[in-house]
This record gives sequence, structure tokens and C-alpha cells, in this order.
Amino acid sequence: MLGESGSGKSTLGPVMCSLLKPFKGSMEIDGLDLYNSKDALESGTLAVVFQDYTTSVNTRFTVRDIINESFIVLKRRTGETIDVNAECIKLLELVGLSEDFLNT
Repeated sequence: MLGESGSGKSTLGPVMCSLLKPFKGSMEIDGLDLYNSKDALESGTLAVVFQDYTTSVNTRFTVRDIINESFIVLKRRTGETIDVNAECIKLLELVGLSEDFLNT
């Protein structure tokens, strides 16, 4: 997202990721309601990319801890329990990393 200071970029991001409920209206991508649809959460349509990883990621957390944060949000929204270890390994494989990275 690009825009002038104060144009709503910092508010739009959390709304798009279902972390902040919109005051009115709805937000859709490819027909999926981003706030009210379990399908939107699981579709893989959205991802968060931090501007500055050195200030956005707590360095005391392991890779597993950081990935697990997403599953905590998903469980809170859907009630679904996830095998975090299996999902972490699957995600690392997608980007060509071994499971040794989980505890770093």
C-alpha cells in the first residue's frame, strides 16, 4: 500500500488481516469477506510483510514461536486447533529451509 501520511494505510492493514474490525462496510478480495469469512483466513490470499524485520520481530522468539503467532490468531477466530509443529515444518519446506531452523 502506498499513500500519504494519515491516509489510512496503518489502519487498512490490520482490517485486511482480520485483526481490527471495520466500523462500517465490508472488505472483500476475490469475493471473500476478509473479516467475516473463515475461508478468507484460510485462503492464503493475504500475507503480512513487515517493513523492517529488525524492529518488527522479537529476537527472543524462535522461528517456531513466530510462526505459531499466526495459528494463535487463527484459533481465536475459528476455534480450530492446529498441529503447529507439522505446519511449521510444511511452511519451512515451502521456502526451502530445513526443520533445524525452527529453534533458531
